Amino acid sequence: MKRITRIIRPIICMAVLLFAMTTAVMGCYQKETEPIDIPGRTPSGTSAPQPSAIPEVIK
Repeated sequence: MKRITRIIRPIICMAVLLFAMTTAVMGCYQKETEPIDIPGRTPSGTSAPQPSAIPEVIK
């Protein structure tokens, strides 16, 4: 019984350590996506109203 415990305990410890390291590395590589700024678009994704072309009156 002691022989089995001496074999299984290090394997379990290595598996937990590998999982923790993999999780940490994956967390470092994930980025928060920043919204892409497209001219003429509002943040909701609809077109921004274009300024109307009102001719200026010359006095």
